[in-house]
Amino acid sequence: MSLPTSEQQSLIDTFDTKEYLDHVAYFLTGPIDSRYREGVLMNLKTASFMAKKVFAVQLDQDCCDLAGVFRPVEADEATLSEDF
Repeated sequence: MSLPTSEQQSLIDTFDTKEYLDHVAYFLTGPIDSRYREGVLMNLKTASFMAKKVFAVQLDQDCCDLAGVFRPVEADEATLSEDF
C-alpha cells in the first residue's frame, strides 16, 4: 500500500467533522438530536485521528494479506461422514 496522493492527504487533513455530520446525518438517521451531537462529533474526530495514523503508514505490497479468499472445495467421503 502506498502513501496517499497529495489530493487524498489534503482531504484527510481538511476533514471537517461538523460539515460532514451536517451533510450525511439526514441520510443515515435523520437530523441528529442536539443531546447527542457533541458525542457524535467527538467520535468523528476520533475516527479522523485514527484515519490519519493509518494512512501515514507505508506498507510494502507483500507485507500482509488483508483479506483471505474463500475457495469452496468439493466434499469427499471424510467430510460427509456422520463421524466427522
